[in-house]
This record gives sequence, structure tokens and C-alpha cells, in this order.
Amino acid sequence: MNRLLKILRGYAICIRSRALAIFSFSWATFIGASIVSRGIPQLFPLFTILAISFAMTTAAYIFNDAMDLEIDRINIDAILSSLSPFKSHLDCPIAQGQVSKKEALSLVILMTALALTLSLSVNTQTFLLCTAFLVLAFLYSSPKIYLKKRFVAKQTVAGTGGAISSLIGGAAVGEMSMSLLYAAVLFFIFTFVGSPIFDFVDIKGDREKGARTLSVVLGPVFTIRFAVVTLLFFSAATILVYPLVGLNIVAPFLITSSILLFSWASFPLLRKWHDPRYLTNAYRKIAVSFFVAELAVFLGVF
Repeated sequence: MNRLLKILRGYAICIRSRALAIFSFSWATFIGASIVSRGIPQLFPLFTILAISFAMTTAAYIFNDAMDLEIDRINIDAILSSLSPFKSHLDCPIAQGQVSKKEALSLVILMTALALTLSLSVNTQTFLLCTAFLVLAFLYSSPKIYLKKRFVAKQTVAGTGGAISSLIGGAAVGEMSMSLLYAAVLFFIFTFVGSPIFDFVDIKGDREKGARTLSVVLGPVFTIRFAVVTLLFFSAATILVYPLVGLNIVAPFLITSSILLFSWASFPLLRKWHDPRYLTNAYRKIAVSFFVAELAVFLGVF
């Protein structure tokens, strides 16, 4: 009994350490289901969809943490050696020895099985999307393939996973729409340009292990400028095409507002990207901008 409780506690610690990422993907799935249901998804199917999203995202991120054990240890040492504490990014339970690698991988197996079983019980389309998500996640983190060593592969995989999370919401309901496809593209763009900024805290370990992320190859300053310019172009495109994808005026207004929030949060990092305190504050604001952008698509379908 004590052994079981220890394992369950380890599972809870792992999930808590990735709570923001897991919630982000589940939020995209919820928004996707709500868009195609016009805001009134049926409760039982909705819970099933969210369970699928939760399980597959947990499996993906905990597998990545288990495979990146040595990189995380390098980054923890770098953070602890700095003068300013960085509590929010010291939450690496596997690298810190709070949870064993074996226990973490058992959670990955459990969550993978749960995601595939639930998705198969919904419909074939949902199962195929879930399978594609998990295959991408495992290829990304597998030591023999390790897509991090391929330039822009990391943010491409993360963005694709986000898009799939949105599409699963529609697939499970049994409908795809232009609004849903737009939401998937929005998640892809935000994740593609935003994830390299979240990589700043891992830049030392990524460099030492040969990861070719955008922030490592082209530097933090270029990464921030690229993100802001890309999102501003996307905002302009949204203003032009929003009626064509079934959205009302609320969508471009809120999406543009969320992109301005993203830009405002990111610009101070041009000078202070190496300061843990500024990173923490920026990450919170960037996360809010993402949730507002996704919510904008939902509000835009009415």
C-alpha cells in the first residue's frame, strides 16, 4: 500500500510540474469542441475529449522530461548558480530526484494507454489524431531520433501538437469547420513562435547537448523579434479574412489585443532575457495572451 501511494504521489508531482502545458493543450481541445458545438458541447463527450487531451499531453511532456534528464540537470545547476532565485522553473521532479525515471515512464505508459483507449472509443478520426500526436511526441524526445537536434523541429512539433489538440475537439464531436481550422492554425502559430521564448531558461543545457532550437541557433533577441513580427502579420491577416472563416468582429479585436499583450510582455526580454525574474513575469503574461487568443475564436463564432 505504501509503495502504491509513493507511486501515485510521484505521478501527481510529475503532472503538477507540467500543469500549465497540460492545461494549455486541454484548453485548446475544449475551445475546439465548443466552437463546433456553438458553445453547448454535451457534457459526457466533452469530459471524454478532455480526458484524452489530458492523457496524451501528460504522456508527451513526462516522456520528454524523462528523456531530457541530463539537460534539465545542467539547467538546474545554471539556475542555482545565479544570484536570483527562479523558483517557477526549478520544478523538474525527475532531474531533481523527487521522482525516479522508471516511475515517470510508468506514468507515460499509463497515460498513453488511456489516451488511445478513450480516443478509439470515440471514433476513428479522434483515434488517428491522438495517435499522430503521440507518435510526434515520442519521435521528438526519443534519444535515437531526438528532433531537438534538427533546426526548427522543436517548435514545429510543438505547434503541430497544439493544432492536433484543437482538431480533436472537433473530430470527437463529429464536425470540422473553417472556424475550427482557424483555431488550429492560431494555436500552431502561437506555439511555433512562443515556445522558443519559453526555451530561454533551458538554453544552457540545450547548447551543451547539441539541441538546435531557434533560441540556440539564432539567439534570444532574434527569437523575440521573429515572434512579434510573425504574430503582427497574423493579426493583420485575421482582420482581412475573419468573415471568410465564419468569425465575427469580436475575434480580430481580441486576437489583436492578445498579440499586443504578447508583444508587450516580450519586448523587455530583448535586454533582460537572461534574468530569471523577468522571464517569470513574461511567461505569465504570454500564457494569458494565448488563452485570450483561443477564447477569441470561441466568442467569434456567435
